[in-house]
Amino acid sequence: MNTPTPRTDAYEYDAGWAAARYGERWKPMDFARALETELTVEREKVKLLRSALENLADEQNGAPLETRRDEWQAAMDEACDALAATQGAK
Repeated sequence: MNTPTPRTDAYEYDAGWAAARYGERWKPMDFARALETELTVEREKVKLLRSALENLADEQNGAPLETRRDEWQAAMDEACDALAATQGAK
């Protein structure tokens, strides 16, 4: 008996799609494993991007030109918002 999990419930299993993408011997359990694998890969990408953005924000030491202070501040605000939104991805 398969017990649905919160991670896999939201996805409707489509045997045709799964067979076309992963081959004829595809099974629902394989689908759940593939989703978990894809999720792990995406989480690693978020961690990598977060680290790069954190390093970039740390290296900034004010606007490069006073005439571009508003644009610089907007970019830094956006970076800080993105870092705050992904705080748990460390």
